[in-house]
Amino acid sequence: METQSGIDEKTYRAIVAVVDRRMREIRVTRKDFDALKWAVTELAQAQKRTEQRLDSLAQKVEELAEAQKRTEERVEELAAAQKRTEQRVEELAEAQKRTEQRLDSLAQKVEELAEAQRRTEERVEELAAAQKRTEQRVEELAQAQKRTEERVEELGENLRLLAAETRNLARQVGSLADNIGFGLEDIAHVVLPGYLYRHLGVEMGEFERRFVPVDGEEVEINLYAEGTMKGEKVTILGEVKSRIYAREVDTFQNTLSKVLPKIEGKVLKVMFGYFFRPEASELARNYDIIPVVSYQR
Repeated sequence: METQSGIDEKTYRAIVAVVDRRMREIRVTRKDFDALKWAVTELAQAQKRTEQRLDSLAQKVEELAEAQKRTEERVEELAAAQKRTEQRVEELAEAQKRTEQRLDSLAQKVEELAEAQRRTEERVEELAAAQKRTEQRVEELAQAQKRTEERVEELGENLRLLAAETRNLARQVGSLADNIGFGLEDIAHVVLPGYLYRHLGVEMGEFERRFVPVDGEEVEINLYAEGTMKGEKVTILGEVKSRIYAREVDTFQNTLSKVLPKIEGKVLKVMFGYFFRPEASELARNYDIIPVVSYQR
């Protein structure tokens, strides 16, 4: 038997069965879809809540990170402060060590001062005893002073007599010194020409006393002579003293410093005497002055 559409009944029934089964599947799928839609909605709500929670957690994490950063900065500050504290502790320990050393030194100084005080007290006692003896001595000296004053009056008269005799003796000594000085100059006139010839090859005339005008004054030279040395003209300037010390050498050099600018050519400077101090001889050589003792030849 065929249907109106030309499909046999068996085929028709098979198609109907397939359609019924498919409709049942569609109904089941719709139901599942509705359930799935509800589940998706729930999941969306949960996701939204989760995202909100995550946003809150992210903010918390940022706050915690900021707090951690501040904590780390604070830790670094505390570490630096700790380092400074340790350094300060070391400095204080060193200062304490120096203080203890200073205290030891002060303690020793106190002991030394105590010992010095003890010695001072002993010395005060000694001085008190000495003062007592001094007072006794002062009384004795007062008596002696009285006797001395009486003796001074006697000596005063004797001294006046002695002063008169001394003035007379000084006049006699001055006269004798002049005689000795001029006698030594006479010796120099004889000794020096031969000495200068033998030691330096100087050929010269006789010495004379000369006064050289310098800036309105006349400077006296004891020994003045002209001659030649190795074919060269030379002027000899000399000073005669019985005993020659360094001060006499300085005085002669000062005199020469005034006269030398007035003399042309080479100059020989000579000092002649009975006696030369060693330092005077050395100083003379430093001034290029020839020291000659009367016994030298």
